Amino acid sequence: MIQKIVTMILALATLSGITAGCAPGSPVTPQPTATTPPRVVSPRTGWEERWEKTLLAAKKEKSALVYMAPSPETQRALTETFKQKFDIDLEFIIGRGAVLGERIFAERRAGLFLGDVVIQGNTVQLLTFKPKDVQEKLEPLLILPEIADPNVWLGGRFPFLDRDRTIIYFFASMRNYVGRNTELVKDGEVKSINDLLQPRWKGQIIMFDPTIPGSGSGWYSLVYGISGKEKGADYMRQFVKQEPVITRDDRMIVEGLARGKYKLGIGLLEGLFTEFRRNGAPIEWVRTMEGNFLAPSMGDISILKNAPHPNAATVLLNWLLTREGQTIVSRASGTPSARTDVPTAGLDPAGVLPPGEKFYLETEEDVLLKDELMARAREIFAPLLK
Repeated sequence: MIQKIVTMILALATLSGITAGCAPGSPVTPQPTATTPPRVVSPRTGWEERWEKTLLAAKKEKSALVYMAPSPETQRALTETFKQKFDIDLEFIIGRGAVLGERIFAERRAGLFLGDVVIQGNTVQLLTFKPKDVQEKLEPLLILPEIADPNVWLGGRFPFLDRDRTIIYFFASMRNYVGRNTELVKDGEVKSINDLLQPRWKGQIIMFDPTIPGSGSGWYSLVYGISGKEKGADYMRQFVKQEPVITRDDRMIVEGLARGKYKLGIGLLEGLFTEFRRNGAPIEWVRTMEGNFLAPSMGDISILKNAPHPNAATVLLNWLLTREGQTIVSRASGTPSARTDVPTAGLDPAGVLPPGEKFYLETEEDVLLKDELMARAREIFAPLLK
């Protein structure tokens, strides 16, 4: 199927006079209700009828095409379950966000509306897709009362990522930034981000470059979220005096920490860190009292405008946000759900929010501020980057 799509794109892109008016009609959508925070379609008499109509129309469409980040287990679970439950095929085009974005925009410039759903991460959804105005508003498409209840979601609010309500996040994984060598740093020696400024850690810290996109700038963003822009900048100026080793080599950070060359590491790549730890390396994450970001990883969903299978996309959106849908994809991906009623047994504890621990939900504003924060980091960390 995907090869046929590629062939179609190459053939039709050479034709002139192709217009954007070839997409089928819009999905069955509910009438808007009163807008009381959070502005989610409230359950009301008749939702069952709307759901049945949408499901019937989706079955006639037979399939939906999803542009998704690489996650083979999640892809397999979605494909098998959705077919079994609704008799609707899910097809996937897999890739990183920027590459998929170029492909989708090229298709649309050629008058081709081939895809329905995008599942990616925060940065891609907000900085690649949203500026192109290709995402539907999702609020009118939320039909099932189970998903509209804000009380089942973290923080007691429905998980719209952006102000325009075109993106919904459904995963919430604890972001870990600071690691310690357990043979050189005792549990509890670093309880706060301020403990990293203690003189005994001078020259003993390695970190990923905070001036480029990645986990180093993610840690800076967290400090900003905790302290505010100016106090965060003041903190970083103090941190530079600790003379941390700056690198863009993920393996160098984890290996240096595991071998004891450095006592603390910041901005470690989580997958690599987990791999080393499972192989017996004496390393553990440090959880500071200020809390960490909860981020959706690759768990943001949006629906493209002029989708060729709008009803199948709507069914996928609604089902994916149910407890059943979230349990299946959470287990398949190994990522905690943003729903509070989805079990976390079997998931890596490092990514699960402990009861009572502080957390920050990464917002649209956080993502949009990253360029500004990285520019300031280039100024602050300049003495270490020469």
